[in-house]
Amino acid sequence: MSKAARDRDSSIERLLARTLEARASAPTDACLDAETVAAYADGALAAGERTAVEAHAADCARCQALLAAMATTAPPSAPPAPARRLALGWLIPLAAAAAAMAIWVAVPNQTPVVRERPEPSAQIAETKPS
Repeated sequence: MSKAARDRDSSIERLLARTLEARASAPTDACLDAETVAAYADGALAAGERTAVEAHAADCARCQALLAAMATTAPPSAPPAPARRLALGWLIPLAAAAAAMAIWVAVPNQTPVVRERPEPSAQIAETKPS
């Protein structure tokens, strides 16, 4: 690597370090407060507010750390209780049985009418002239 390339790389590194230090300064008025973070975590923000929170947190190390801490300390969602799963497991077969009973009662019991057709040879014999 040439000396010019090393100088350019070191100047870029210094510039990046200064930029990161400036961003990591004290909170500003635009930084997220606890109520906004809680509403964001609960999904209670409107679409515009949510976009504004995400745009701010993309550039603010303090707010990124706050959101990360909120995400890591949030309790995991609990699976449904076994009794509830058991009740829901019987719901579908019970509904299917009730629908079958309703159809069976609603459709009248009709026996099909069977009409006897005369055999073709009998029809021919009747139509022959005597």
